[in-house]
Amino acid sequence: MGTLVRNQQFNFRVNGDILTAAKKVAQKKGVSLADALNQFLEVMVETQDFPVVKEDSRYVTKDELLVDMEDIFSEYDQVFRELVTK
Repeated sequence: MGTLVRNQQFNFRVNGDILTAAKKVAQKKGVSLADALNQFLEVMVETQDFPVVKEDSRYVTKDELLVDMEDIFSEYDQVFRELVTK
């Protein structure tokens, strides 16, 4: 999306403990919480989806899903090669 002008302010209520923890995570990643939330919104608009998927009772990032898919394809490839070489 490139560099977007931030020309709108949006306020919402959030759990204080979640906010504190989220700020710490953003800081560890080297971004401000505002930048992290803007990135979330940009990805949501670009993909027309949420950048995370809820699996059972926890959220899974798309990167985690890609790793799972790579593992599945690797197992499939191994089984396929074993079948072909028989």
